[in-house]
Amino acid sequence: TIDNVGVAPLDFENDIILFPNPTKGELTLQFTQPVQTKIKLITLDGREVLEGSYNDEKVIIDLCNMAFGVYFLEVSCGNGNNRVVKQVIKN
Repeated sequence: TIDNVGVAPLDFENDIILFPNPTKGELTLQFTQPVQTKIKLITLDGREVLEGSYNDEKVIIDLCNMAFGVYFLEVSCGNGNNRVVKQVIKN
């Protein structure tokens, strides 16, 4: 079986670009290649306020209706073994 022919493996920690941060509304996640991800937005007290699954090179998340403050953005890839948590500020 041949999988991922011609596709370099994703360095999950370093291949995610998150902008703008802080944000007033839309938050963009840019990957170096299309990747299947599950994204969660979590408040500082641990409440999950947004969740979605994507299979793309660019994901735009609308935070316009979210309260001002600090959140954690959890991005997991594939079976969930690769996981990155980034801090997001909504102002």
